[in-house]
Amino acid sequence: MTMFRNAGGRGPRRVSGAWLRVAAVLGMLAVPLAAAGVTAVPAAAATTYTVTATIPVGNGPVGVGVDPATGTAYVANFRDDTVSVIDEATNTVTATIAVGSTPEGVGVDPATGTVYVANRAGGTVSVIDGATDTVTATIPVGTSPDGVGVDPATHAAYVANTFSNTVSVITPVTSPDLSLTDHAPATAVSGNSYSYTLTATNTGGSDATGVTVVDTLPASAHFNSATATQGSCTRTPGSSPPTKGGTVSCTVGTLAAGASVTVTITVTATTPGTVSDAAKVTASNVTADSDDNASASTTVQGT
Repeated sequence: MTMFRNAGGRGPRRVSGAWLRVAAVLGMLAVPLAAAGVTAVPAAAATTYTVTATIPVGNGPVGVGVDPATGTAYVANFRDDTVSVIDEATNTVTATIAVGSTPEGVGVDPATGTVYVANRAGGTVSVIDGATDTVTATIPVGTSPDGVGVDPATHAAYVANTFSNTVSVITPVTSPDLSLTDHAPATAVSGNSYSYTLTATNTGGSDATGVTVVDTLPASAHFNSATATQGSCTRTPGSSPPTKGGTVSCTVGTLAAGASVTVTITVTATTPGTVSDAAKVTASNVTADSDDNASASTTVQGT
């Protein structure tokens, strides 16, 4: 045991041999580290936080959600049932959106620009399209919804219901949407057969119902057969002769989200020249667009 006198003239203080040995080792390390050019790393500069702007919003602001993708903040105003939309670049309110009763929690999906607002007294969640600043849906949840969290990977929103002791999970489901492709050989020899291959795909997020694929064949093509990987096909003959041209209709039924159906129509080329078909896909719950139509051309060679 070694004894040292404390500073200030007070009595000696005992220092154990173990501490002396540690001090000796540290002293020996200091010399080679300095010789090797190792220097102490200075402490990082302290970060200071200051208020840089004050933005007037609605009455009783409570919850705030931020969309980092667009630089937009959404503030729930508890007392006037609105959400203030703030442009972070200018720190100004660019829109005021009416939502449900006593909004509190705000969650934002930066991947889709969708904003979820928990309306405490209303027991609902208002869904806002951030691109248009409009409410696109109002969803009933539990009692007194408050906090909202959004998973940007799955796009699911989780809503905490204070007085029902539950969490409501909101999963967005997109509408069905159809697309159609049409393939045929670039050339064919008169008197030989070739096929039109039509593929209809549901690119949406829910089932398409009452799906039908219709193809109007070239008037000069002799019809041979038509098959579908789902459903069945029938043909309405052309005007004259009945074995040529006409329209093939395939009743598919329900096409699940992400699913496809392929229709194969085999014909025989009879007349030299360029011939084309005209196909379309429809469904009872899908709005038609340009992707629903397709056509393919074949140059028939021969005499």
